[in-house]
Amino acid sequence: MDSAEQVNLLANEEQNPGLNPTTMRNNGSHFPLSKSIIRKNILLLVLLIFIITCLTFYFYLNLVAFDETQSSRYKPLSRRRPILDHESIFSDSGPSMIQFNDLLAHCIVALQIAGKEVVRMSLLNNEHLNHVGSKGKTKEGVDDVVTGADMKSHEMIVNTLKDSYRRLKVVSEEDTTKSFDGLLLEDDILPIDRTAFANHLRNNLHEIEREQKGHGGLIVQDETLVWIDPLDATKEYSENLTDYVTLMACIVHKAAPIAGVIHKPFANLTYWSFIDESSKRTHHSTDLRKIISAGRKQFSKHDDNIDIIVSRSHAGDVKNVLEKEYGDKVSITAAGGSGYKTVELISGNVDAYVHMTHIKKWDICAPQAILNSIRGANLTDLRGKPIAFHNPKDKVVTSGLIATMDAVNHESLVKSFKDTIVGN
Repeated sequence: MDSAEQVNLLANEEQNPGLNPTTMRNNGSHFPLSKSIIRKNILLLVLLIFIITCLTFYFYLNLVAFDETQSSRYKPLSRRRPILDHESIFSDSGPSMIQFNDLLAHCIVALQIAGKEVVRMSLLNNEHLNHVGSKGKTKEGVDDVVTGADMKSHEMIVNTLKDSYRRLKVVSEEDTTKSFDGLLLEDDILPIDRTAFANHLRNNLHEIEREQKGHGGLIVQDETLVWIDPLDATKEYSENLTDYVTLMACIVHKAAPIAGVIHKPFANLTYWSFIDESSKRTHHSTDLRKIISAGRKQFSKHDDNIDIIVSRSHAGDVKNVLEKEYGDKVSITAAGGSGYKTVELISGNVDAYVHMTHIKKWDICAPQAILNSIRGANLTDLRGKPIAFHNPKDKVVTSGLIATMDAVNHESLVKSFKDTIVGN
C-alpha cells in the first residue's frame, strides 16, 4: 500500500470511526442497539408462536372436538360446546355443572328418538314385540301391562341421556338393574347415528334459545333429577288406542320441577316448558303455545257445567263423588294416560283432570312442570297439597291428584273430595 492510499484510509477512519473493525470492537455504543433489536425480535417470535398455538387450539376445539357433524363416535355429543368444568362430569373434582338448555334439548330429542321406535314397533303389529306381560295389578284390579316397546323406549331414552351425562340421576318407569357407573368416557351408548343426533339436537337447541333469547344457565348435576315415563298409556298402546300414548320427561332441580316434556309420537307433537330459575320467566314450545291459546278461547266460553277427565279404570268412582257436589252438571270423560289427559286439560277440552287412587310420579312430573309454567294452572293431590319430586326413592303418590287451569275450579274440587278416603 503506497503513502497516498494510507493517507486516504486514515482520512476515512477519522470521518467514519465506527467502520473501523478495531473501533467497532472497542466502541460498545453499537452493541446495545443490536441487542435491543434481537430482544424485540425474540419477543415478537414468542408472541407469534403463542398466537398460532391459541388459534390452533381454538380451531381444534370448535371444528374437531365439538363439531356436531364431525364428532368422534367416542366423544359424548354434549362436549361439542365447551361449558364450565364439563370434564368434572366424568370425575370427582368438585361440583359438576351442566348447561340447562343442553339437558332440556337432550330430553326432548331422547323422547322423539324413542317415539319413532314406539311408532315403528306398533306398525309392525308383532305380538311378540308389543306385548311382553303384566307387572301385576293396579289398585283398580287392571293388568299393569308392560310391552317390548316400553323396554325399548326406556333403553333409548336413558342411554341418550347417560351418553352425555354419566352422573345424572334418572328415574324411569321401566327401571332396570343396569348400572352406568362403570362406563368409561370413550364408551359409546348413543342409540342412533351421532351426526343425525347432532342435527336433531341442534334444531331443538335453536328453538329453546329462540324462546329464551339466550343460552340458559348452568345447574349442578348432582342437584338434578330426571323423571322418565318411556311409554305412558301402555295398556292403550297394546290395544292399538294410540291417541292416548305419550312419552314424558321432567327435570327436577333442587326439588322443583323446572321443565317438562310431553311427546305424542303418533301425532309427532312435542309440548315442553321450563321456568328460568334466575328470571322466573316461563317458556313454552311452539306446540304448547298453540294449545294454551286454544284452551283460553275455550275457557272464555265457560258455562256452569264442569267436564272432568279421568282414568278409564275408575270413571264411575269419580262421578259418584262429584255428583254430590255438582249434580247433573258434571260430565265425565274417560281416557288413558296422564300425558294425554294433561294435554286435553290445557287444550280446553275439559275443565279438570282428576285421579282418585295411587299414581306414579313419572306419570305426573312432566304435567306438574308444564302446568306450573301456565298462569292460573295447578296440580296438587286431592287434599290440595303440593306433590314433592325430589326423592328418587319416593315414587308413588298415594293421595290422588287434581289438575285444573284456574283457581276457582281447583278450590271447588278440593272441597268436593275433602271427605273422600283416597289412596285405596
